[in-house]
Amino acid sequence: MLEKIHSSTLGNSALEEFNPATIKVYDIREEQAKKDGIIVIGGFTGELIITFTCLLDYILANPQNQNFQFTTEAIEAYLKDLLVQENF
Repeated sequence: MLEKIHSSTLGNSALEEFNPATIKVYDIREEQAKKDGIIVIGGFTGELIITFTCLLDYILANPQNQNFQFTTEAIEAYLKDLLVQENF
């Protein structure tokens, strides 16, 4: 099954060992980012994506949470609490 997942997601992509001397790593905000390296989403945006992805996985993994709704008011309150606590 692992081979099937790899073939469907990676396709014919070559598997290479990461070497910082030959593979460039770009932040998504960098204007000079090219297709010759890896583009990452970092910082605050990356943390929000990770947080909301974990929350979604938790909701989907537990049937008792199927009716959970994250309203815009709840998101706003969450972000205010997060940002004020961390002094952003």
